[in-house]
Amino acid sequence: MEDVGFVVVSSAGPQALRAAGARAALAVSAGPERVVESSANAGSVRYDVVGAGGVLLLVLRVSWHELGSGTRRVTLSVHGQREQRRRVFGRVVGRARVPGRQAAAAFTRELRAQLS
Repeated sequence: MEDVGFVVVSSAGPQALRAAGARAALAVSAGPERVVESSANAGSVRYDVVGAGGVLLLVLRVSWHELGSGTRRVTLSVHGQREQRRRVFGRVVGRARVPGRQAAAAFTRELRAQLS
């Protein structure tokens, strides 16, 4: 999923990174798929992309590492995803579909824009 994920250098601190993630999640959670913060620690935040009924579709992690002089390397990566494959007479046909991909890509674009 090349449209989901990034690495940027930012001067935003951990609280500002969480706030930017919350704004990005709110901005892209208007449809049937939502992005929600599920856990956080000193160096990362986990966001879940959930579908109808709260079904977990994708797991995104935003992590950061201090580079010095008030800057951090911020990385967004996929840590788990569901795949759906179409079957005809029991055989897999076509490419795998990743539910939640559109919401994850929108979250990626929104968060990256806020950190740039």
